[in-house]
Amino acid sequence: MIMNNSSAEKFFFESFSTLKETSEFLVSKGNVAMISAGSTDVLVHTQKRGFPNYIVSLNQIQDLNYVNVDKNEVRIGSLTTLTEISESQIIIEKFPALSKAAGQVGSPQIRNRATIAGNLCNASPAADTAPALLVYDAKLKIFNQGNERIVELSEFFVGPGKTILENGDIVIEIILPIQKKSVSSFVKIGKRKALEISIMSMAMSVEIENNIIKSAKVACGSVAPKPVLINKTAKSLVGLEVKDELDLVNAIEIIKKEVTPIDDIRGTANYRLHMLGVTLKRMVLELVRSEA
Repeated sequence: MIMNNSSAEKFFFESFSTLKETSEFLVSKGNVAMISAGSTDVLVHTQKRGFPNYIVSLNQIQDLNYVNVDKNEVRIGSLTTLTEISESQIIIEKFPALSKAAGQVGSPQIRNRATIAGNLCNASPAADTAPALLVYDAKLKIFNQGNERIVELSEFFVGPGKTILENGDIVIEIILPIQKKSVSSFVKIGKRKALEISIMSMAMSVEIENNIIKSAKVACGSVAPKPVLINKTAKSLVGLEVKDELDLVNAIEIIKKEVTPIDDIRGTANYRLHMLGVTLKRMVLELVRSEA
């Protein structure tokens, strides 16, 4: 048992060596238990919702930290840190937007502890890795008491701080299909370069063939109650001819109607809408030029 001296709150710290034990314990305790991995957001969580009765660490469980190529997929263990993600040659070469996003979370100290699954399971609308993973069609493997299921990341987020996870669920793997022909990138807009929650963020992946955009995916953070794919905007990019002066007026108008930003301490809704248009144009031009 551990006592939090600042508020006289008491909680139990538990840790198990297997997924099954951990999941069964979580089921037995219901909503009074909280999973912890990197623990970078534990205090943030408790300040908002109070201390849980149990904090359950995943760090004794083996084989949840890896980046592996498996045929036409890359599989990432849920306890892989954001530093490991950002520095992985596999990720840099095959999923550069994810490498960029992971490398911009918090500070080096935070990235050394924070895990890829933790960044997703917090379900922050501003989660940096989420837009990148969305444009790569990421899937999550979820364990619960000996059973596993796979869900699309696009269906994982419900709202701010809320996901589809049920009692006893543990995210154990992120699965990314390898996209051989696409080019991609990630941009984060903030007031400073480090330790910043994004004002808005955008990831984009496009496939260009014979100077025509054949396919596109766009995802954003901090402009809706959850990280979202911007499907209508992406569709408007398909068919555009790659040339010196791309006509993106229509795409910019569409993206401003496709999101629901709010005013908050980091920026106004109008500023976010403006930067969405600016960022969309810059990213399309960046990716087009990278293929030239």
